Amino acid sequence: MSAMPRQADEMAPGGSILDRSLNLAAVTWETVAWIIVLVVALAVRLVQLDGWALSPDEASHAYNAWLLVRGEPAPAGDLLPETGPLLLIARAMAFFLFGATDVIARLVPVAAGVGLVALPLALRSVIGRPAALGMAGLAAISPTLVYASRVATPGIVVALLALALVVIVIRAAATDTTAVQARRWAVLAGIVLGAMLGAGAAALTVLATMLIGAGLTILLNPEGAARRGLFALARTPGSILALAGGFVATVLVLFTRFFADPLAIAGVGETLADWWRLLFQGPAAVPVQFFLMEVLLYEPLAALMSLLAALGLALPGLRRFGGVFFGGWFVAALVLWSFSAGRGSEDAVFVALPLVLLGAAALGEALARVDWRHVRAGASGALALVILGLLLSLAAVGILLTDPAPNGSGVAASLPAVVVVMLVTVPLAYAAWMLARSERAAGRGSQTGLILLLVAAALVGGFTLRSAVMLTLFRGDTGTDLLAQRTSSGAVLPMVQRLDRLARDATVTDASARDATGGHGLVIAAEEPVQWPFRWYFRDYPDFSVVPAGTAGTTGADVVIGQDGNALEAAGYRPLDVAWVSQVPAAYANPDAGAILRDLVWPPRWLDASRFLLYREGVVEPGYEMVAIGLNAELAGRIAPSSGPYSLVDRAGQGAADGQFNQPVGVAAAADGTIYVVDQGNSRIELFTADGAFLDVWGDGETELELARTPNGLGPTGISVDEAGTIYVADTWNHRVVALDPNGNVVLELGGASDAAGFRAAADTTDDPALVTSQTGSFFGPRDVVAHDDEIYVVDTGNERIQVFGADGEFRRVWGGYGMAPGQLIEPVGIAVDAAGIIHVADSGNARISRFTPAGEPVSPWPVAAWPAPDPSGMRPAFQPYLTFSRNGNLYVTAADTGSVEVLDAVGQQVESITSVNGERLQRPTGIGTAPNGEILITDTLANAVFQHTPLVLPPLSDIQLGPPGAGAAIAPPIAGDDVAPDDDAAPTSRAAPAPPRLGP
Repeated sequence: MSAMPRQADEMAPGGSILDRSLNLAAVTWETVAWIIVLVVALAVRLVQLDGWALSPDEASHAYNAWLLVRGEPAPAGDLLPETGPLLLIARAMAFFLFGATDVIARLVPVAAGVGLVALPLALRSVIGRPAALGMAGLAAISPTLVYASRVATPGIVVALLALALVVIVIRAAATDTTAVQARRWAVLAGIVLGAMLGAGAAALTVLATMLIGAGLTILLNPEGAARRGLFALARTPGSILALAGGFVATVLVLFTRFFADPLAIAGVGETLADWWRLLFQGPAAVPVQFFLMEVLLYEPLAALMSLLAALGLALPGLRRFGGVFFGGWFVAALVLWSFSAGRGSEDAVFVALPLVLLGAAALGEALARVDWRHVRAGASGALALVILGLLLSLAAVGILLTDPAPNGSGVAASLPAVVVVMLVTVPLAYAAWMLARSERAAGRGSQTGLILLLVAAALVGGFTLRSAVMLTLFRGDTGTDLLAQRTSSGAVLPMVQRLDRLARDATVTDASARDATGGHGLVIAAEEPVQWPFRWYFRDYPDFSVVPAGTAGTTGADVVIGQDGNALEAAGYRPLDVAWVSQVPAAYANPDAGAILRDLVWPPRWLDASRFLLYREGVVEPGYEMVAIGLNAELAGRIAPSSGPYSLVDRAGQGAADGQFNQPVGVAAAADGTIYVVDQGNSRIELFTADGAFLDVWGDGETELELARTPNGLGPTGISVDEAGTIYVADTWNHRVVALDPNGNVVLELGGASDAAGFRAAADTTDDPALVTSQTGSFFGPRDVVAHDDEIYVVDTGNERIQVFGADGEFRRVWGGYGMAPGQLIEPVGIAVDAAGIIHVADSGNARISRFTPAGEPVSPWPVAAWPAPDPSGMRPAFQPYLTFSRNGNLYVTAADTGSVEVLDAVGQQVESITSVNGERLQRPTGIGTAPNGEILITDTLANAVFQHTPLVLPPLSDIQLGPPGAGAAIAPPIAGDDVAPDDDAAPTSRAAPAPPRLGP
């Protein structure tokens, strides 16, 4: 018979530890308790970690770490802080590993908080296992420590390092510690001390209070582990040098950011200067009594157990460790922080930490002395339940006596309380007395007091846990909790998300080297006093800037963030008032000690006091400091569209209201000054007076005109007006040209045959130059049209040709064809005719102005340097350039890619490049036309606006042959009696309004 197989928990030589089985029988209840404590610690610190926005202080810390991990310099005028490098580096590493979010910004404090809970494990052999477990348990649910673990500030990290220093000193006190081990502990102590200096100036005050506690324990507890550890480190040869080496090395590594910035070592001196200001210069953000109020409100269990320990509760573990140390540390911290000039609510963790550790250790040792066998199976369990019921009945009696009752007054009002006393309280008190007497008779007299302590600890511990949950999950951004002061309001994140959506909708197609994905093209300006946390949340916006207070409205940004909404409104923005940060209630800023004492000792006030403890009732909600977020007209229109009407100078932004545009293209003007704009995205024609006032709209369903629009928003494009006032529109995606009378009625259609619904199929010559004369009279996406000398010239863009028709619509001739040779075209768009009758075509794919006689014979072309160079493969470009002649014969050419309008003289030489009109920068100029008064009309598809550029002086018109005006017109007619007209080559002016905010870069 073969041998039995080897048991799974035996590991063959060379086998892996992963081959071992777990012996669950070896798991103790202590292990289970530690696991529960750590799980609870993680849960209360991680749940809803991004439940509210980062506070201004948190956002500043997170933003600096984000800059560091990206290797970017701080914005102009700012520098990365040289103090507090520990948190800066740790958070930057977290961003590098997991990405930059609110949760990750708070992850380092969470890790420090959980580490603080786990660190008492290292003290089990010194203070005893019950005391160590008690430390961890209370630290896991302490509201002060939990809250400090959930905010992106240095407090909890300093607390962790302080406890780590205590552990190092105590562990060095072991009787079997060798000199080598002592020096190792000294190195670790030096590293921790250097890290504390790297955590900020507050750590120096923490060290000072710890030294006071250590001094007291040396004097009052000479046999304590703290004293032995300090002397072991001091007396071991080389330990002081090892400590100094660890300290100096850590300081050098942290403050120089791993030697990447050696000059940042100056942060050591700045940290010391910050400490001086913290101690003596201020300003203080909280009153002197704040820290005492905080520990009584949030740490009642720790305060109760520390008081019992101070009154002589026999705790051998604490005596061995030196409970005097924690007590002295707490008292020193309470006094020093209360009178520090620069104290703030974030410093509460430094006062609460030693109290929590002392009280928790005392609680753990006290509960370890309970006879749990008699709790589970003897009279002690019954005694605990009776005491619990008795305490609850007393609370009910208190409520009934103090709550305004519906039973009247006097004896009637007291009757319910009397009934509870007689039927519940008295019987329970008698039962508790009898059970306590039986315990004393059985020789367990101390058990009664321990059971009472157990019940009290359970009740107060439950209150402590509830306080932690309410503070961190529900009230942290309301301003009603003493510990959570000046936090970002609950309105900040929704507003940020709203602006993100607006940015995505407005600029998602505007990708650039600075915004590779698009959607972050808004220009945002925030005033310096209110820049946080917005600077953090808009960190991906390359055009976010910080400006001095009161100047945001003058920046011309798309979104401005300022303090004065009226000033933003006066600057042309639509301000939205947003709750920014919580204010501090008067009851917290200037507490009334007499009122607090009265609530504690006067029974009629106990109900109100309990409501405050549980629900924070009685604290007048302080409200919030407000910030004004101003939106330019386009963004405001996206949020709350207006029906208009708007004039050409209103800059109403993208929209469909009267006078608004959605990617306007063609523009032309009639002899009477009426301006026609092709509103491509809305598939309509909008009419304005010569002064820019809105007149009418065609193509909105109220006239017979119906213009085609594709599913992705492409619609009609070019437009022109002839001498008789007939308007010609390139209905591009119905592959036709329509002629309208001045009332908007269709008088002529050019294009192929339509179906019953009026739609036409495209005529495609397949880019074969030999087929240029085929399918004449039909089009493929015509982009522009111009009427001249009783003929109509249509740019048949998709077929790379020009088709000519008579005034009656009869086809006459065609020329062009796909190619780069003279007379051939690639993606022709705009068209214009000069005084000599030469046809000029924007031959975009060949980056030139192709010129022809009226018969179609090619004339020498003019290159346009601002257009993209021709693709060697002949690929069509994606921009749409249009042309118009000014009244002195210069040719104006739009160049959308460069955001400019190029001006060419009569021989094709560039004489000017227009990039702005009256301070408003052109973003994507597309359509262009000439008005009768000499103005050059420019549409901008990105700004969704029409600019009116007016040259200053023109030469006399006596020798200029007049032709039809408009986007495709050769020359605009003169104004009656005007013998001196503007000069297109002079400095531009404009009748446009002052520069509004713009979108995009």
